[in-house]
Amino acid sequence: MQVKELIEQLKKFDENQEVIIRFAVSTKDDIGYVLIPKMLDEYGTEIAIYANYEHTKEDCNFIGQKDLKELWEKASD
Repeated sequence: MQVKELIEQLKKFDENQEVIIRFAVSTKDDIGYVLIPKMLDEYGTEIAIYANYEHTKEDCNFIGQKDLKELWEKASD
């Protein structure tokens, strides 16, 4: 998605609303993960949205998901 496309999509909403990023790692995941946008910045030559991931391991266990922080740490070892 290009920045201008994102801006056009966001114009449809009340500009005072909080933005929530929800995504899933599988089509079978009905709940998805929630990220709270933190800041927009440049990552290399691309624009990136950074976010806070606030789920705890207990939260993930309760809703039957894997903790993304834990998965990332295991994958980067």
